Amino acid sequence: MSDSRVEIPGSIYQAFFEKMPVIAFVVDRERRIVAVTDRLLGGGPNSRDALVGRNVFEMFPDNPDDPQANGTEVLRESLDRAFLTGEVEVLPRQRYDARAEDGQFVERYWLPENNPVRNADGDVAFVIHSVVDANAVGH
Repeated sequence: MSDSRVEIPGSIYQAFFEKMPVIAFVVDRERRIVAVTDRLLGGGPNSRDALVGRNVFEMFPDNPDDPQANGTEVLRESLDRAFLTGEVEVLPRQRYDARAEDGQFVERYWLPENNPVRNADGDVAFVIHSVVDANAVGH
């Protein structure tokens, strides 16, 4: 039986991630965004160049006009758990308002998931944060 594995260069893996039909980004242990999918991008403040290398909470802050906003707190706690435990975490429906291209916040609801990624030593080095738009799926 022959080995049917295909060698794929790392740059192609990055392209695979970027083209995945999901809204997602990857953060490192310092909570810097290291990769984003094309579905996350929308121009303006959400261009790949504007996001990559920046702190996730700086780029995706809570809505300053909503005193009840706690999306960053929920995300921070979930990322902390993912880095600590190495376990996938699927969160319940979460309100996390999104900044539109004009800079204004729009009320949004998401179904978030955090997937830890281990390095060669087995340590969690990154977490993939993906969301399903709960507004679009009727949740």
